[in-house]
Amino acid sequence: MKTNQGFIKNILIVIIAIVLAKYLLHFDFIAWLRTTQARHIIDPIILIIKAVYNWIDNFVRNLVS
Repeated sequence: MKTNQGFIKNILIVIIAIVLAKYLLHFDFIAWLRTTQARHIIDPIILIIKAVYNWIDNFVRNLVS
């Protein structure tokens, strides 16, 4: 269980940062993610992550079988 402490702490820090940005800086992160400008930034990143995941998945499946 001790290995999960850092992961959980990082998730909590991200959530707290989003909340603080919303209330202190008046920046709505969720609304920004829904804009077309954000989609132009995020969509290629998601495609790259999916491609890398598929490559790793196929590589590991070929090693196992």
